Amino acid sequence: MSAAPREVVIRGSRVALARFRESDIEAVHTFASDPVVCRFTGWGPNTLDETRAFVADAVQRNSDRYDLAVLRADEVIGSGSVWTTSPAH
Repeated sequence: MSAAPREVVIRGSRVALARFRESDIEAVHTFASDPVVCRFTGWGPNTLDETRAFVADAVQRNSDRYDLAVLRADEVIGSGSVWTTSPAH
């Protein structure tokens, strides 16, 4: 049984941004648990439970935040988030 096609939000020539899926936990944990990847972030390195919580939250469709998977050749290699801090601005 094959997975449903991923909902791609933006596709560029080398990478795409797409909605996360629950099945992305392992791929996300590969980069989110790496101290080198996380050295300049405000999070991580993640435990597996932290990664599971992030992906579960990212799968939710919030009206004030987009958490998107960065894909290269349909493989999750990173993440990006965009959110509103002030609806008035």
